[in-house]
Amino acid sequence: MLPVFTLQAAEPIRAINEMAEPIVREQIDNGSIPPVDVPVLTDVLFRVTLSTVLIRSDMDFDDPDTLRSYLHTAINFAAALPKS
Repeated sequence: MLPVFTLQAAEPIRAINEMAEPIVREQIDNGSIPPVDVPVLTDVLFRVTLSTVLIRSDMDFDDPDTLRSYLHTAINFAAALPKS
């Protein structure tokens, strides 16, 4: 399964994007979230999710508060990066 989610991730990311796009667009349209590039958002969240599952560190991601805080910080950091 690991190769599918790493070396061959294009198809799973595409499938997730197809499912997520209408939901995210609805949230953008009703003002719940700012406009985003949905395929990029899907890709970033896929990569962050995979990293939190596969890479062990001192972060205790079994603790929901730790995971929530980490994701909040990481996603806000990524969102604030200047566009190139």
